[in-house]
Amino acid sequence: MYFYNEQLFVMNLDIFNITHNEVEPAVGKVLLSVPFINDTYFSRAVVLLTLHDSEGSVGYILNKRIPLLLHELVDDIPKGRFTVGIGGPVANDTLQMLHSLGHMIPDSMQIMPGLFWGGNFDAVRSLIKKKLIQPHEIRFFMGYSGWGQQQLHDEIKSNSWVVTDIPTNTILTHSEERLWNSTLMHMGSKYKAWADFPLDPSFN
Repeated sequence: MYFYNEQLFVMNLDIFNITHNEVEPAVGKVLLSVPFINDTYFSRAVVLLTLHDSEGSVGYILNKRIPLLLHELVDDIPKGRFTVGIGGPVANDTLQMLHSLGHMIPDSMQIMPGLFWGGNFDAVRSLIKKKLIQPHEIRFFMGYSGWGQQQLHDEIKSNSWVVTDIPTNTILTHSEERLWNSTLMHMGSKYKAWADFPLDPSFN
């Protein structure tokens, strides 16, 4: 249980001291938000970085989705089980993609072995019509998450995020509901405590 006795609360906060984590942000890494961030987009978010350089960073929230399928949002797409995630608060009127299809989708960029970012959407539409793409091979997102120069490093330094890895097949399997918790459970005892931390400690 988590108490609001001042002394006990300060002691419990030690479990959120993540400055010992020495994994640096990079393309293909994921960011896990700390449990008590209260934000519409980033509360208990798992964010895959697809761009990270001296100018800034771009990523996609992997564990949140909108309650509509792709064919309900985009014209001329056959009915199917292609879900649409909430990529982030930036340009959320645009459609983004992550996939494992590589050369099948022109203009896509490799993020890591077996995982690609973006590409020609007309090609994607054609492949879906021909039933040559399966839902486990591609993920769609409305918008993206973006950080300006040095902004992400500052947020990590202030203990808003911890950086880690997850397997490519996990990124593409649409396991949104438990992804934050299950990733933490594989990161050691301190992070298991994060997974058990209540959304609202005042109710405990």
